Amino acid sequence: MKHRIPIADFVVRLRQEGLLTMWQGDADLVISDIQYDSRKCAPGSLFLCKGATFDPAYITKARENGAVAYLAIRPFDEGEGMTALIVSDIRRALAVAADVFFESPWRRLHMIGVTGTKGKSTTVTLLKSILDRHAAKQGLPPAGLTSSTRVYDGTVDAPAQLTTPENVDLYRYLDHAAGNGLQTMIVEVSSQALKYHRVGGIHFDDGVFLNIAPDHISDIEHPDFEDYFASKRMLFAVTDHAFVNNNSDRLDDILASAAACKQLTTFAVENAADYEARHIETDKEGMAFDLEARGVHQHLTTAMRGIFNVENALAAATVALELGVEMASIAETLAEIHFQGHMVYRQSQDGVTAIVDYAHNDISFRKVVETVHVEYPGAPIWFVFGSAGSKAQSRRPDLGRIAAAEGARVYLVPDDPAHERTLDINAEISAEFPAGFAFVSLEDREAGIRDAMLSAPAGTVVLVLGKGGETAQKGPNGPEPYAGDLPLTEKYLAERDARGVQPSALFEKA
Repeated sequence: MKHRIPIADFVVRLRQEGLLTMWQGDADLVISDIQYDSRKCAPGSLFLCKGATFDPAYITKARENGAVAYLAIRPFDEGEGMTALIVSDIRRALAVAADVFFESPWRRLHMIGVTGTKGKSTTVTLLKSILDRHAAKQGLPPAGLTSSTRVYDGTVDAPAQLTTPENVDLYRYLDHAAGNGLQTMIVEVSSQALKYHRVGGIHFDDGVFLNIAPDHISDIEHPDFEDYFASKRMLFAVTDHAFVNNNSDRLDDILASAAACKQLTTFAVENAADYEARHIETDKEGMAFDLEARGVHQHLTTAMRGIFNVENALAAATVALELGVEMASIAETLAEIHFQGHMVYRQSQDGVTAIVDYAHNDISFRKVVETVHVEYPGAPIWFVFGSAGSKAQSRRPDLGRIAAAEGARVYLVPDDPAHERTLDINAEISAEFPAGFAFVSLEDREAGIRDAMLSAPAGTVVLVLGKGGETAQKGPNGPEPYAGDLPLTEKYLAERDARGVQPSALFEKA
């Protein structure tokens, strides 16, 4: 959708929000685009000077490409001759500018936001699939989506770069969705998206709170858990209808925040709620459970594994039912849907079970282990995992404590080390291991997977966690090709089946 917005509209709105500290330039200017990447500027653009380490040279580049105005935290000499909008808070101002330029596209969509520590991407993908099936039956367009894995707005259908896009990008997706006739937009909402106004100015019709546990605590994310938790709860301040998991930790605090919404609906697995999942069964084909809600009883099956995925399925079904989706679309979708890299099981001929999953933080590790205890009671558990570099340092001791308490052997391996040394990250994890605990620290992820698959005793469950279906490792120079956890797991289980169990090359013989 083409927009031509008078600069005066930006001035008025920024002033109303208490953000404008100064402006100078052409009062009759009309803006035809907004960009924070100087390379993408075109004639008539408003250039957005974002980032704590913004380089003024970008203004020069933006002007060369046709930008006629800039928005920044202070005036820059490089912007001489351009119209300047100077603001007190650049993050808030970016969201306001996007809302002004794209003319509040969220108002033309049914907005659904989903937050929580674990299960966001699975839940939003399930919900989109359910809504799309229902829409197809009604001759309606599919739902839009921005998640940690995918963006779909009717124009763009591509892998995602961030859990929640930058606010200008998000508004552009919403504008595409509204212009393409989409009626619903589902947004996976991260804590930083709420704290740093990536969803600023947007009001959600429905807001889903899945769960909470410590995560994303670091010098560049959240200083402590309370800041992280408070950021998550900000979703309720901009939501009409709250959906809350009654099994979540800190439930009283969550419900207190949700009281700001006009309506509250609860869901829970094996617990009292408006929508309940009861009588859970699991087998090699997947999961089954009974959905009980407001007098409705429906037996549902899903090919997904892991009890926590019943919770994700229940969350998606709850929202869908409240939106008027018929039960048949929900049942059909859950029975058919598969997720690459989520609780994928593989077995050797002699009884070793390998599980590949994206689990990468405290709550997701605990949920995977709980599933193993239910499905393989008494089985020894081996872990192959690492932790991301340059962020979320609090995960490392959390994962170390869980692995020490639950694991019989641990292989610490790279998992997107970024600008940190893998061995340094591993050392922070292994600091939680007791003396004599069986572990190795490796700089080669494949080496850990190989040794575990070939040497595990029959009956062992080997958890390969962190990367799921990803086929790249983020190193100091950006993403680097990686064969993938599942292909490597399958490769070495096949070698085990052909050659038999082999002694560990990494652990000393007992």
